[in-house]
Amino acid sequence: MISFLDTDEELNPVLCGYFCKLFQVLTGNKTKEVYTYIYNNPQSLDLFVKHIYNKSVSEVLIRLLNVSDNVFEEGNGEGVDSIRQSFTFKIV
Repeated sequence: MISFLDTDEELNPVLCGYFCKLFQVLTGNKTKEVYTYIYNNPQSLDLFVKHIYNKSVSEVLIRLLNVSDNVFEEGNGEGVDSIRQSFTFKIV
């Protein structure tokens, strides 16, 4: 699913809307698995930042960066905070 973002071309806004909706469904049903995958593969967050100009992609990125710490297993909170901080700096 993340490979949808792996392009240098501008993304189709309609397809991005579907991508956002699919992401919402996945995070609703498999919250822990989705966030754990994303935060264990920070290069996937780079793809979101790359296409931040798109409203749907930016909404997904906001969800990813605002995830609560209780989604992750004990002891992973520190790593998640450092990843969040680094991507916040990339965005700004």
